[in-house]
Amino acid sequence: YRRPGRVGYEVEVQLNPDAPAGPISESVQLSTNDPQSPVVRVHVSGKVEARLVATPSTLQLGELHVGDKAVKRVLVRGKEPFAITAVGGTTDSMKVLCTEGSRRVHILQVEYEAEPAGAIDHQLLVHTDMDGEKPLPFRLSGAVKQ
Repeated sequence: YRRPGRVGYEVEVQLNPDAPAGPISESVQLSTNDPQSPVVRVHVSGKVEARLVATPSTLQLGELHVGDKAVKRVLVRGKEPFAITAVGGTTDSMKVLCTEGSRRVHILQVEYEAEPAGAIDHQLLVHTDMDGEKPLPFRLSGAVKQ
């Protein structure tokens, strides 16, 4: 636009398709034909959102005793409807139930039977039918006491 004493421009910025999810803050240098300001810096900031997100990303099971059972839920949200095709990384001490069909939000119910004693630090992978999407990781964390 042009106004008395002012000129404005629109600048379009594109991210790489493989930009990681999270906050972004960068400076872009623009070359001009103005001899007093040959280079103008423009600050670009925003948040890159993942196509899939698990909430919470770490499922806290707390402190359990051998033989206890814990049942927790994880929400898996997508920018578009998707189906969960598998959950990888399960063991004999856990069972994962999930909603079926294609939808934007799925609920995973994780049932964990505490054995043996020790720390719980386990990663599960949610596989979906989204084209080009890598499996979505989330963790189980806690401790099992005797």
